[in-house]
Amino acid sequence: MSKRYKKQKGLKYLNLELKAHMIYGLLGRNGAGKSTIMNLMARRIFPSSGLLKISGVQLKEGMNLSPIVHLLSEENYYNIDVKIASHFKNIHDLNEHFDIENAYRIAELFKLDSNQKLKSLSTGYLTIFKLCIALSIRVDVLLLDEPIKGLDANHRELFYSLHLEYYQNHNNTIVISSHIIDEITNLIEEVIVIEDGNIILEQSVEYLLNHAYLFSGKYEEVIKTLNGLIPLHIERKAFETRANILTEIENMHNL
Repeated sequence: MSKRYKKQKGLKYLNLELKAHMIYGLLGRNGAGKSTIMNLMARRIFPSSGLLKISGVQLKEGMNLSPIVHLLSEENYYNIDVKIASHFKNIHDLNEHFDIENAYRIAELFKLDSNQKLKSLSTGYLTIFKLCIALSIRVDVLLLDEPIKGLDANHRELFYSLHLEYYQNHNNTIVISSHIIDEITNLIEEVIVIEDGNIILEQSVEYLLNHAYLFSGKYEEVIKTLNGLIPLHIERKAFETRANILTEIENMHNL
């Protein structure tokens, strides 16, 4: 399967098979192609060539995907002028696989007021709203694109717990996309690393833990130590830069 764009990079001849009842981590830098893969699987966009099957069913344009796949997208596709409670009701009316009581339970755990309109929510609480929906829908494949965007430490921990609860209850296939390796290693079983539209690694999370390294320190020192290696993720803050790399080199430590 491939996806080509006129003015930006796409996916090059992607050949990927996901096992049932498995939690995958889809890792790569911003712009590597993670969201494109997610959107292809959810049929929000369509491949330039090739085909896609989920649970043995070839996905086609116009199919009802509600019992098959759900995507929590980094982009917001919900009407921001509508209250959370109304969104829950609308989804419940349209999708028999949506557990509205569980959505309200999750909202209460996160202290999310369901009488608020989406336009009043911060980035973190908009993510929480989308998590309330995603973790309350029973599907064969759940896709979570950057599901911790804007969440503080306490909310991330709560998401991790609810994510594992969801998996134990439904035993389905989950794909979590992130550019932050150390945030999701406790949530996944298999790792897929994508770079420039190509899959460069498919391995167990144990392999990732044995071959991924975190560099932290002053920006100039981190860049010098990387010595040309391309990081999976680099985050530059006022007093510290953090870079994750995947390498066979042993005995590397933080600066």
